This record gives sequence, C-alpha cells and structure tokens, in this order.
Amino acid sequence: MSSTIENNNASENKNAGYWINKGRELQKAKNYEEAIKCYDKALELSPSLARLLYRKKIKIFLDWGFKLCESAENEQDETLFQEALKKYDKATKLKPTDLDRAVIFNYQGIALYGLAEIKQDENLYKEAVKYFIKSKEDILSIFVALYKNNKNRIFQPERFYELLDKDTFFLKSIEKDKANLNEYKDIYLRSIFIFQYR
Repeated sequence: MSSTIENNNASENKNAGYWINKGRELQKAKNYEEAIKCYDKALELSPSLARLLYRKKIKIFLDWGFKLCESAENEQDETLFQEALKKYDKATKLKPTDLDRAVIFNYQGIALYGLAEIKQDENLYKEAVKYFIKSKEDILSIFVALYKNNKNRIFQPERFYELLDKDTFFLKSIEKDKANLNEYKDIYLRSIFIFQYR
C-alpha cells in the first residue's frame, strides 16, 4: 500500500496548508506515521512553519507513545514500553518548549516505571524517578516565571500545591527507591517552596 504522499497529485503537493490539514486528519485517525510524513512535506514546502509543525509532531509522538504504554500495561509487554520510550526520545529532538519538555519527561517516567514493574528492576525505578523530578522542576520553573511576570497577581501558585502533592506516580516511584528517599523528598519540597522564596 503506497503512502498518502505518493497518492496525491503534483498541484496538491505544492501547498503546505494542504499537507497540514491532511496531517491533522491522519493524526485524528491515529495514523501517526503518515501524519508525520504530511507534516514533513509541509515543512519542506514552508520552512517558516517549523515551530508549528514541530509542536504538531511532538503531540503525535506523545500520543503514539501513550497508546503504546497503554497496550504495554494491558499486555505486560516490555517491548511496547521500549517503543514508547523511542517515540518520546524523538519528541525531545524537536525543540520542545519548557512545558512540552516537562510533559515529555513525565511520559518518559511513566514508561520507565511500567518497564521497571515488569522487569522488577530497581535501576529502572531510579531512572523513572529522575524523569519525574525533571518534569516537576520544569513545571515549577514555569509556574515561578508566570508568578513573577504576573503584575495583577491573578496567577496563584498555591493552587498547584495540592496537584503536586497528589502526583501518585512520583510518590510511588520515590517509595521504590528507599536508599535515596530523603534526597528525593528534599528536592521535591525545595521545588515547592521555591514559590515562597522567589
């Protein structure tokens, strides 16, 4: 079966907007590989759209990885977790924003945690915790920046405390790594208190 790009005539191939719309349709249909090809074609035709197209491709790799993780968990298949990690790694190479990076780190942590559960591998648990901490550090730095730049003080960081404290993946992962428990708790608490001592 030939790809979407090969099946379209030359006049359509010249329009970046066409490829973006086609990519969006394919992405909604979860045809991730073909959607990426469409976005790549749009980028080739219109390099000025790089930022937009990178964001779209990051979203694809996150969705694709998440679906692989769901299947991996249901089937208890470590190869699917490894495939998910490859998708997340591709997302990191697309110039992610701070928020994108935080989400990618969190998803990488989830995949590593699932892999650690299957393999019962303490080193993978530790690796998962590192990604959860990176994710939190990025999210917290964004919250701090928003707070500092919020002239009317509409942004209220204390509203995020409960959300951060209820992060079950983070807390479960910390409990697995007993040797470094205090170090992780210290990093976590310091990252929350950054709001108060800005």
